[in-house]
Amino acid sequence: MLALAFALLALSSDTPPPTADILAKEQSIEKQFRSEAHIPALKFSMEPAPVYINTTPMISYTDDKGVHEARFDELPPPIQSLFDNWASHTSDQPSGSALFSDMFYKFFFVHELGHWVTGGALEARQDTGKQAAIKNCWNNHWKAELETNRISVAWWREHDPAFLAKLVADFRKIQAALPNPVPAGADMQTFFAANYEKLGQDPQAYGWFLLQSVILAYDEPPKSFQTVLDELPTYNFD
Repeated sequence: MLALAFALLALSSDTPPPTADILAKEQSIEKQFRSEAHIPALKFSMEPAPVYINTTPMISYTDDKGVHEARFDELPPPIQSLFDNWASHTSDQPSGSALFSDMFYKFFFVHELGHWVTGGALEARQDTGKQAAIKNCWNNHWKAELETNRISVAWWREHDPAFLAKLVADFRKIQAALPNPVPAGADMQTFFAANYEKLGQDPQAYGWFLLQSVILAYDEPPKSFQTVLDELPTYNFD
């Protein structure tokens, strides 16, 4: 879950409905992702993940109903301006809307599918560490977000490496322009875990961690999508 929250403003009555092309694109990605999301050791295959384009106070998240993504043109003006500002730090994102599309309708959409498949894999485990792993996944937000970024990185590296490389290069430029929210001498992961809810109310600060997690996942030694999935039954999020 990308818990980047904001105060949702009242929308005008003529707000257009969710666009069919966005939904169709994400449903196509979900279908392809699901067809490849198997964990032989668990005899596990991913259940279908319903996709919703609905703007709420969280831009992108997964719950028991499926995956939810916001529409850029329904976000409050300050949030739209934030993405416009982020795009200005890149050389290939012409607008905040274009950056948002690459981030949330592609990379972080697969990230959310990573949460969906991770939840299913945890429930399918039969080992003695299952309950501890589930509890850790809920409580260790840094490890949970990093693991789903690993899933998305591995998937995009196999399906569109040029897109992934371009997006991560943009993330490096954007993050370099953001103030580092980690206090001097503090451990990044500990600070994030201890301040998760508070950070979710600060788009710039949460964004810094969000981008950092993707960059770290990308910079790790590359693993295949299948390898990352095969490691899920042994990953305890501690």
